[in-house]
Amino acid sequence: MAHLKVKPQVEEKAGKTFDTFVVKAYKTQVVAGTNHFFKIHVGGSDYIHVKVYEMLPFQGGKKEIMGIQSNKSKDEELTFF
Repeated sequence: MAHLKVKPQVEEKAGKTFDTFVVKAYKTQVVAGTNHFFKIHVGGSDYIHVKVYEMLPFQGGKKEIMGIQSNKSKDEELTFF
């Protein structure tokens, strides 16, 4: 999953635009589909954590932003949420 493909949806959900948008960490969690968790550097010392749910292929494989956690730090662990 290319992180740049979800940047517009993340910006819309967060209500702001990001000049910097670089994935620094990534985890997955298999459920009835897959949860993708990203730690994203958004400029300066600012990071966000983003959860994207990806449906199973037979369900259409659609991806949806399920949550954003802001005010994260570089050293903060990326955890399931």
